[in-house]
Amino acid sequence: AKEHSLRNHLGAFVKSIESDGKDIPILLKHYMSLGSKFHSLGLDESFNGTPGLLLSLDLPNIPDKTSKVYFGEKWNEFVSYKPNL
Repeated sequence: AKEHSLRNHLGAFVKSIESDGKDIPILLKHYMSLGSKFHSLGLDESFNGTPGLLLSLDLPNIPDKTSKVYFGEKWNEFVSYKPNL
């Protein structure tokens, strides 16, 4: 993943394995728009060849509007939380 941007090749990969030429699923596009980092990509043959991705997302830095959707009334608590390390 450090040598090749999976994001740049994801659409081509998905289209190549979909018999009807579907593109990247909307959920993946959503993760990409939030600045997720993709670390690994593979096919899960035990689940009908479904693509599997390992990704990370910096939740405290997603847009406030999105935080409100996922965290509801507690969104501000979440984004302002500072752990005692």
